[in-house]
Amino acid sequence: MQEFYRRAVTKFGVPSEEALFDTEFLRKHLQVVEPASVAIDACRDPKDLPVLGAVKAVEADYLVTGDKDPLVLQRLEKTEILSLRQFYDKLRA
Repeated sequence: MQEFYRRAVTKFGVPSEEALFDTEFLRKHLQVVEPASVAIDACRDPKDLPVLGAVKAVEADYLVTGDKDPLVLQRLEKTEILSLRQFYDKLRA
């Protein structure tokens, strides 16, 4: 949650109070899951495997990330992997 807050403020210029509100909203609504198993060669960076495993465990519709390694996959089973811009454009369409 700290990274979300920090990036909202520093990278996206969200006012501190608004970022704090958004962080608390997310904290109240998040779900902690045990990551599902993902093949070791599913992604270029093995550090991304726990995130991909969590996405798989909850059968997420989308994974929104700025990390290029998962982005090249474009999809993990039923989960579409998008950049923030791609997700924003999808929401606006």
